[in-house]
Amino acid sequence: MTEDSAKRYDTQVEVLFNGTANATRRQALPPLQEIFAGRDQRRLRLLDVGCGTGRFLDFVKQAWPRLPAGGLDMSEAYVRRSKHHLARWSRINLIVGDATRIPLPDGSQDAVTSIFVFHELPARGAPCRFFANSPGY
Repeated sequence: MTEDSAKRYDTQVEVLFNGTANATRRQALPPLQEIFAGRDQRRLRLLDVGCGTGRFLDFVKQAWPRLPAGGLDMSEAYVRRSKHHLARWSRINLIVGDATRIPLPDGSQDAVTSIFVFHELPARGAPCRFFANSPGY
Protein backbone atom coordinates (compact mmCIF):
# COMPACT_ATOMS: atom_id res chain seq x y z
CA MET A 1 0.00 0.00 0.00
CA THR A 2 2.98 2.25 -0.66
CA GLU A 3 3.44 5.12 -3.11
CA ASP A 4 5.25 2.72 -5.46
CA SER A 5 2.40 0.22 -5.20
CA ALA A 6 -0.15 2.95 -5.98
CA LYS A 7 1.85 3.99 -9.05
CA ARG A 8 1.96 0.42 -10.37
CA TYR A 9 -1.56 -0.64 -9.38
CA ASP A 10 -3.48 0.22 -12.56
CA THR A 11 -0.94 -1.46 -14.82
CA GLN A 12 -0.79 -4.54 -12.61
CA VAL A 13 -4.59 -4.90 -12.52
CA GLU A 14 -4.82 -4.54 -16.30
CA VAL A 15 -2.22 -7.31 -16.69
CA LEU A 16 -4.02 -9.50 -14.14
CA PHE A 17 -7.32 -9.04 -16.00
CA ASN A 18 -5.73 -9.46 -19.45
CA GLY A 19 -6.59 -5.89 -20.39
CA THR A 20 -10.21 -6.03 -19.22
CA ALA A 21 -10.04 -4.29 -15.82
CA ASN A 22 -11.67 -1.10 -17.08
CA ALA A 23 -14.36 -3.10 -18.89
CA THR A 24 -14.99 -4.97 -15.64
CA ARG A 25 -15.27 -1.69 -13.75
CA ARG A 26 -17.76 -0.30 -16.29
CA GLN A 27 -20.07 -3.28 -15.76
CA ALA A 28 -21.21 -1.60 -12.55
CA LEU A 29 -22.57 1.43 -14.45
CA PRO A 30 -25.83 -0.10 -15.83
CA PRO A 31 -27.10 -1.16 -12.37
CA LEU A 32 -26.32 2.35 -11.12
CA GLN A 33 -28.31 3.78 -14.02
CA GLU A 34 -31.29 1.74 -12.83
CA ILE A 35 -30.94 3.18 -9.32
CA PHE A 36 -30.38 6.76 -10.52
CA ALA A 37 -32.93 6.84 -13.38
CA GLY A 38 -35.32 9.77 -13.17
CA ARG A 39 -33.59 11.20 -10.09
CA ASP A 40 -31.64 14.44 -9.76
CA GLN A 41 -28.01 13.32 -9.63
CA ARG A 42 -27.11 16.35 -7.51
CA ARG A 43 -29.27 14.97 -4.67
CA LEU A 44 -27.89 11.43 -4.75
CA ARG A 45 -24.86 10.01 -2.95
CA LEU A 46 -22.50 7.23 -4.03
CA LEU A 47 -19.64 5.67 -2.10
CA ASP A 48 -17.01 3.48 -3.75
CA VAL A 49 -15.48 1.23 -1.10
CA GLY A 50 -11.91 0.30 -1.87
CA CYS A 51 -11.65 3.07 -4.44
CA GLY A 52 -7.95 2.43 -5.03
CA THR A 53 -6.60 4.89 -7.57
CA GLY A 54 -10.05 6.22 -8.50
CA ARG A 55 -10.50 4.58 -11.89
CA PHE A 56 -14.08 3.48 -11.25
CA LEU A 57 -15.03 6.85 -9.75
CA ASP A 58 -13.74 8.47 -12.94
CA PHE A 59 -16.20 6.35 -14.97
CA VAL A 60 -18.98 7.29 -12.55
CA LYS A 61 -18.21 11.00 -12.88
CA GLN A 62 -18.11 10.72 -16.68
CA ALA A 63 -21.66 9.33 -16.58
CA TRP A 64 -22.96 11.57 -13.74
CA PRO A 65 -20.70 14.63 -13.49
CA ARG A 66 -22.87 16.40 -10.90
CA LEU A 67 -23.23 13.36 -8.63
CA PRO A 68 -21.66 13.79 -5.20
CA ALA A 69 -19.41 10.75 -4.95
CA GLY A 70 -17.08 9.46 -2.32
CA GLY A 71 -14.25 7.02 -2.25
CA LEU A 72 -12.92 5.07 0.70
CA ASP A 73 -9.61 3.25 0.74
CA MET A 74 -7.41 2.08 3.58
CA SER A 75 -4.22 3.26 1.88
CA GLU A 76 -3.20 6.90 2.17
CA ALA A 77 -0.96 6.45 -0.89
CA TYR A 78 -3.85 5.14 -2.98
CA VAL A 79 -6.15 7.95 -1.84
CA ARG A 80 -3.48 10.49 -2.80
CA ARG A 81 -3.19 8.83 -6.23
CA SER A 82 -6.97 8.86 -6.55
CA LYS A 83 -7.12 12.58 -5.69
CA HIS A 84 -4.57 13.26 -8.40
CA HIS A 85 -6.44 11.12 -10.94
CA LEU A 86 -9.82 12.72 -10.12
CA ALA A 87 -8.62 16.33 -9.79
CA ARG A 88 -10.71 17.45 -12.79
CA TRP A 89 -13.97 16.52 -11.06
CA SER A 90 -15.95 18.40 -8.43
CA ARG A 91 -18.16 16.84 -5.76
CA ILE A 92 -15.63 14.13 -4.90
CA ASN A 93 -14.82 13.25 -1.29
CA LEU A 94 -11.98 10.78 -0.79
CA ILE A 95 -11.20 9.42 2.64
CA VAL A 96 -8.78 6.98 4.19
CA GLY A 97 -10.61 4.35 6.17
CA ASP A 98 -11.38 0.72 6.89
CA ALA A 99 -14.00 -0.97 4.70
CA THR A 100 -15.17 -3.02 7.67
CA ARG A 101 -15.93 0.17 9.63
CA ILE A 102 -17.14 2.75 7.13
CA PRO A 103 -16.98 6.18 8.78
CA LEU A 104 -20.37 7.31 7.44
CA PRO A 105 -23.85 7.02 8.92
CA ASP A 106 -25.89 3.97 7.89
CA GLY A 107 -28.29 4.80 5.08
CA SER A 108 -26.41 7.97 4.09
CA GLN A 109 -25.64 6.70 0.57
CA ASP A 110 -28.00 5.97 -2.32
CA ALA A 111 -25.52 3.50 -3.80
CA VAL A 112 -22.39 1.78 -2.55
CA THR A 113 -20.01 0.11 -4.97
CA SER A 114 -16.97 -2.05 -4.48
CA ILE A 115 -15.19 -3.28 -7.57
CA PHE A 116 -12.04 -5.17 -6.56
CA VAL A 117 -12.07 -5.25 -2.75
CA PHE A 118 -14.21 -8.14 -1.48
CA HIS A 119 -11.36 -10.64 -1.69
CA GLU A 120 -9.50 -8.41 0.79
CA LEU A 121 -12.22 -8.53 3.49
CA PRO A 122 -12.13 -10.81 6.55
CA ALA A 123 -12.84 -14.51 6.08
CA ARG A 124 -16.28 -15.98 6.64
CA GLY A 125 -17.18 -15.88 10.31
CA ALA A 126 -14.90 -12.94 11.06
CA PRO A 127 -16.64 -9.77 12.24
CA CYS A 128 -17.60 -7.62 9.29
CA ARG A 129 -20.43 -5.09 9.34
CA PHE A 130 -20.95 -5.40 5.55
CA PHE A 131 -22.27 -8.90 5.81
CA ALA A 132 -24.03 -8.83 9.16
CA ASN A 133 -27.52 -8.89 7.56
CA SER A 134 -26.70 -10.74 4.35
CA PRO A 135 -28.41 -14.09 3.83
CA GLY A 136 -26.07 -17.04 4.04
CA TYR A 137 -23.29 -15.29 5.88
